[in-house]
Amino acid sequence: MRTKSFFFILSFLVCFSANAQDADSYIVASGGYYFLPIASLNSQLSTMGIKKGFGNATGLGLDYGYQADEDETINGFFSYHYLLPQNISTPDNSLKFRLNGYNAQFDLGSYDWVATDNITLTGGIAWSFGRLKATENSPQGTTTFTNKYIAPEYRLEFNVRLGGFFYAGIRYAYRDDISKTGWKRSGVESVPDLTGTRLSGTMLGAFIGFGN
Repeated sequence: MRTKSFFFILSFLVCFSANAQDADSYIVASGGYYFLPIASLNSQLSTMGIKKGFGNATGLGLDYGYQADEDETINGFFSYHYLLPQNISTPDNSLKFRLNGYNAQFDLGSYDWVATDNITLTGGIAWSFGRLKATENSPQGTTTFTNKYIAPEYRLEFNVRLGGFFYAGIRYAYRDDISKTGWKRSGVESVPDLTGTRLSGTMLGAFIGFGN
């Protein structure tokens, strides 16, 4: 929790500092498709009678980006996505699972490899952190499993600006989870633990919004 709070505070401080210097910036609505490495988890669920496991995740949220230097080639970036819930169950609904979570990321020093008045191609190394939460409902009761992660992330973004204020673009990112793989749990003690999951993976996204 302390690590997460530190990253949030640091990100917002840098963003506000950039605004104070009248740097170009944008706020956009964004979506992302997260590839989740959960084949082992789904195999475990199949032994419990759940034939169709969880899929990849869709995230929706907001991004904030800004130019951090006078030459307008170094950028900062902050994003938060809520991962939409997925619900699965056994055929008789005696066992149900729900998966949701969030992903946040920040980048304090990406570089514009291509930059014109209307188009930029930006790349850099960022940090990603987040959580998956799996909630199990069984005849014994409710058990909650959480898997938190922190990961260096490699980000590439193509951004189009029209009319000086309208922004749209696409984004690729790969996160490399360096945290522990285990799921923390609370609830029914007799329920088996979930198999360890390292949440590295690719994200493909798009965004649209406004800026200066």
